Amino acid sequence: MLMDVIDQNSECDTEVLERRDDSSSTNQLALRERHLAVHIQPNERLADLMRIRTTEEIRQSLAHRGVPRDTRLWTADASYKMDAMAGFMQSYVPSEAVVTFTEDFLAKYRRTLRLRDFEDADYREFFFSTREVLQGEAMWQLPSSMNPLKGAIFTMTGPSGMGRSAYLLRLRQLLGKPFVVYGNGKAPAMMRVIPAICLDLSEGLTLKEFFRDLKYALSAAVATKDTSKAMFPELTGENAANCAIALCILLNVGVLIVDGACWGALGGEPDRILAFLVRLQQSSGIPVVLSGTCPFMYAMGLAGSKSSNLFAGRHLYLDAYARPEATEPDEGATSGPKWQGAWVKLNLWLWQAGTFGPEVEMPADLPLWTYDLAMGRTNWLVQIFDELHIQLIKKPELLKPGALTREAVTKFAESRLFLQNLTREVVAEYQESDDIEANEDFFNHIDHLPLLFLQKPKSRNLMAATRG
Repeated sequence: MLMDVIDQNSECDTEVLERRDDSSSTNQLALRERHLAVHIQPNERLADLMRIRTTEEIRQSLAHRGVPRDTRLWTADASYKMDAMAGFMQSYVPSEAVVTFTEDFLAKYRRTLRLRDFEDADYREFFFSTREVLQGEAMWQLPSSMNPLKGAIFTMTGPSGMGRSAYLLRLRQLLGKPFVVYGNGKAPAMMRVIPAICLDLSEGLTLKEFFRDLKYALSAAVATKDTSKAMFPELTGENAANCAIALCILLNVGVLIVDGACWGALGGEPDRILAFLVRLQQSSGIPVVLSGTCPFMYAMGLAGSKSSNLFAGRHLYLDAYARPEATEPDEGATSGPKWQGAWVKLNLWLWQAGTFGPEVEMPADLPLWTYDLAMGRTNWLVQIFDELHIQLIKKPELLKPGALTREAVTKFAESRLFLQNLTREVVAEYQESDDIEANEDFFNHIDHLPLLFLQKPKSRNLMAATRG
């Protein structure tokens, strides 16, 4: 399916790259593919999925400013500012590593759609054979023309609170909601396209329960009020895995995302679930994204050769941010050192997402204060800024130069993060002493620990003893 509907007027048999000038006089590449719209009627959504985005466009698409960019808020009543703050916790800004990860993912995503080509007789036969699979037949082998799609498995890990789930939400929003395409000739008359399916693995699911959740997610993506509850077959029995793969092919799933994998998920059947994810990818060419905490990924890595296919693709590790670095003050300057680094840039972005005007400058030492409170964790930082902005709305006198102090910020942050103090204490303990004395603390907060700490002999022995 899914021919390359980028330019419906193109009749080229070969790829043509033409340059065009934009308003900034820089050359951009406009890509036209062969077989355009041969068997699929023009569709804006499909064309957008196939469009090559620039790095800056991807960065801007992923970023989300939780507070409306409305100049009227600068002088608005506090009640209107509080209303605007309702979405602040959804604020997100990608790092450069995340942008690069996304560029690679989107390239393979487009390639997957591009090779679902009904002009290819082998793929056409493969696609229609899935109906027989749903009736109990064995899964057909992936056509040789689609073999280049094998291996498109993306993994993400890092301590809890580093924004992996927030990123995957933004990625799904970038890909968009399900839609319908209409074919002609060799393609089906109508087909569903599901750009992304996301499943949660935070609970210890069995493989049967995972198939249940997959069925519900697929049904929810395409069902209408008139859809029969019996539209999808039960994904049970010996042929359950084949039926699940066949459904993903028939419904043109763009990517299967599995999020929330954590230490608790190891109580289910993670080995069988991850084996299915590998099989799905290799049997269909559909990309897979797996996101989990460090202990989950570490435990899965112990499978050796069984996990080699899972971890062979691109990997993104999101660790706590580094402490801000001091810059030497200019000669003769009366102020102290300034701070630089990714943490400073993130603080400035969150500061500027408030309800006040650009003339209100961020205190120069604020990134240092927040680092000591959030310990480099983005989740805690966003919570701190959410509370800080609310306090600035209620106490506008704190916006005056020099009025916002370290003591005030600490008071606001400690109040907001009060229920998370035990986790913060454990994180501070391992950061300061490179050890966690109490085994109970280790396991209660294990998902917040980085991979290097889990690879220490003491950590490895504790995890091995618990898992048997």
